[in-house]
Parts: sequence; C-alpha cells; structure tokens
Amino acid sequence: MNEDRQGLTLDLDVRGGTDALARAIAPLIADAIVRQLQECPSILPDQPRVLLTVEQAAQRLAISRTVAYSLVKTGDLESVKIGNIRRVPASGVDDFVQRLRKESHEQPA
Repeated sequence: MNEDRQGLTLDLDVRGGTDALARAIAPLIADAIVRQLQECPSILPDQPRVLLTVEQAAQRLAISRTVAYSLVKTGDLESVKIGNIRRVPASGVDDFVQRLRKESHEQPA
C-alpha cells in the first residue's frame, strides 16, 4: 500500500500482519490528532497564563506596545526578569487597572 499525504510516503507489507500496520499508521494518526488539537484549541482546557509578554499585557490593557514598555520602564506596570527576558505578571496587569480605577475615583470631578 502506498499513500502520499503531505509529502509522507507509507510503504506497507500487508503480509507483516496487524502489528506492522499499526506501527506504520501510528505516526499518521498522531499527526492527525495534533493537527486537530491545533485547529480546535477549545478541546484542551484553558490554562490562564501567570506571566505575559509585554505585548500580551499591552493587548490585555488595549494600549500600544510602546506605552506598555514605557509603563514597565517607569515601574507603573510590574514586571520580572527571567534570564534575559522580561515578563509581566498577569496579576500585575490587574493591580495596574485597580490602581487606575482607584486614582480616577479619588480625583475631584
């Protein structure tokens, strides 16, 4: 049996029995499952991220990346370093919004 799918060629000797068949098609089935999971992420349980990139934090706050980096630089938006990378704790985004809300309520109208 020859089947060409996405550049893969499968050669099976049917006389090898079901074990040979199972070993031959297992990678194809695994690839199909991975593709299905990638196309339909709702199958996998959502795990909230604990740390966000600065870009992800900016998206969450609906601000530009430049503004987010500025907030990180001034310390207004909490961030941590892991080696050479900078991440924003998801809770830091929430804290930032809470501070903004509190400040806006304290200011006289």
